[in-house]
Amino acid sequence: MSRKQLLLFSLVLMFIFGNGGGLATMIPVHLSLQGIEPAKIGLLFSFLYFGIGSAGILAGRMVDRFHWHKPLSLISAAGEILIGIFLLQAKSFPIFAIVLFLSWFLAGIHAVVVSSLVALQAKETERGRVFGMLGLFTGLGAVLSGFLYGKVMDVYGFESLLVINLVIAMLWTILSLFYKKPLASVRMKESEDKTKSAKL
Repeated sequence: MSRKQLLLFSLVLMFIFGNGGGLATMIPVHLSLQGIEPAKIGLLFSFLYFGIGSAGILAGRMVDRFHWHKPLSLISAAGEILIGIFLLQAKSFPIFAIVLFLSWFLAGIHAVVVSSLVALQAKETERGRVFGMLGLFTGLGAVLSGFLYGKVMDVYGFESLLVINLVIAMLWTILSLFYKKPLASVRMKESEDKTKSAKL
């Protein structure tokens, strides 16, 4: 696996989990200040994690069956830009919850696509190093957002975090344009085509 692709995937996962984790710690604070009951906040997070789980299952099946790595990565990343805009406009709790669910759902899809691309591109002799690097950047994202997001919210308010979320979605979309189609996927497709033609 090339160093550029590894750095690219590492940065994307850092953005996904760092930004998501940072927002997750501040959302209960924001909603509590808005007068939302703790039971509703807890229900919201159950809803959000269900979104990530269901997205993972769906995306995993789609990349295995159709090898739609590039389309899924671009759709999920670009979708986060629209979601980021809608989050800035969401004023009521139900709308905020639905839009946030869609955000986490798309993030779950993208994380699975990235993991699949890494697994297909990494050689057997370097998988420990590759996944170790991904783990490092993912943890680094959580550390940075945990350190910064609370301070930003105290000074500028929760809406400033939503602006950061939108900017990160834009960066994430730009980075996803540079994903390379894994050779393993190409070979697999060629093998499937040969099998189909042989059967025919």
